[in-house]
Amino acid sequence: MTKQKPGKEKDIRSPTRPASIRDVAQLAGIGVSTVSRFINDTGSVKDTTRERIRSAIDSLNFVPDALAASLRGSASKTVGIIVPDISNPLYATIIKSLEQRLREARYTTILTSPGGDPEKEVGIVESLLARRVEAFLLASCQEDCPLLEAALREAGTPCVIMDRYLLSGVPGFSHIQTDHRSGMLSAIRDLVATGHRNIFMPYASINRPGIERAKAFEDAIEENASKGVRGVLSDYA
Repeated sequence: MTKQKPGKEKDIRSPTRPASIRDVAQLAGIGVSTVSRFINDTGSVKDTTRERIRSAIDSLNFVPDALAASLRGSASKTVGIIVPDISNPLYATIIKSLEQRLREARYTTILTSPGGDPEKEVGIVESLLARRVEAFLLASCQEDCPLLEAALREAGTPCVIMDRYLLSGVPGFSHIQTDHRSGMLSAIRDLVATGHRNIFMPYASINRPGIERAKAFEDAIEENASKGVRGVLSDYA
């Protein structure tokens, strides 16, 4: 078994992005949900905390979302859907079914994609919170994103996480997982049965599908090693 090392991760953060609700929260030294309550006037916020928020907003030239303000006092009946790549056929199929079921329940959806950018993904979550979405359906760009985890925990908004380990076992977060292992084992067995002995598989180690497939690939190659089967894994993440 040969495994290629992943390339060095690049810092692709934009130094010129506009201030976000998270920036306000960090400068004020409070949680995102507290800033959201202040902006949307949906809960109790201490006077001293209000002053800190106002000062942070002024310092950052932060502009609260107009739609959020227009929705004060009423349910938005909106669900935010976040997937890494809208052009992925798998996500297109999932989104079509989700939108149909949500429409039947009289909910509208806001579909967004960070294009594989974790920082942009956090900004999207903050933007959807400002629009007072009632729930998230999320397939995150990667598993290890402390800022995303913190934003979701702080918000307390119901969230269904699709095919990720992210926030597994944390109360308030539901998960829908695909059985990648069975599919990979079946695929390798079919290849071996049709005479293939040298098998190459690219994968991405940044999320659950890639991790699960890679582990199943290794197990399948080991299972068939006595038949002369060799495998090469290449991590392109």
